[in-house]
Amino acid sequence: SNFLSVSEVKKGNGGKVTVEASGVKLSVNAHPKALKSAHPHLLVRPESVSVKKSSSAGKSRKANEGIVKNVVFYGNHVEYSIDTPNQTIAAVVSDPIYDEIVPVGAVAKIDFDESRAWLLPSDSAVITSEE
Repeated sequence: SNFLSVSEVKKGNGGKVTVEASGVKLSVNAHPKALKSAHPHLLVRPESVSVKKSSSAGKSRKANEGIVKNVVFYGNHVEYSIDTPNQTIAAVVSDPIYDEIVPVGAVAKIDFDESRAWLLPSDSAVITSEE
């Protein structure tokens, strides 16, 4: 799983929160204790991450881009390790089109549907409120 660092966590409507991850604002579902957590993280399953070849040059990457460090082709899916400015992201692309597989060393654009991400509290660092 990918646990992304977030900033600017704000309570939203309907159990959702607004967070900023890698410079992108998202509205995501949240664990009830996530808002009180000292360092919440955004969980994004590798299967929820899409990977496309980017036209950006390596040094002028955007926040949602990274360098492909590893690619494993299994036929029915491809597993990627992608180094972004903030961390390494794992992605699994099912039923890949062979010509669209992003090779090692290339810049990849990564994306995910915010409805497939969840804000979770950090392990035990929950801020307690005084009544």
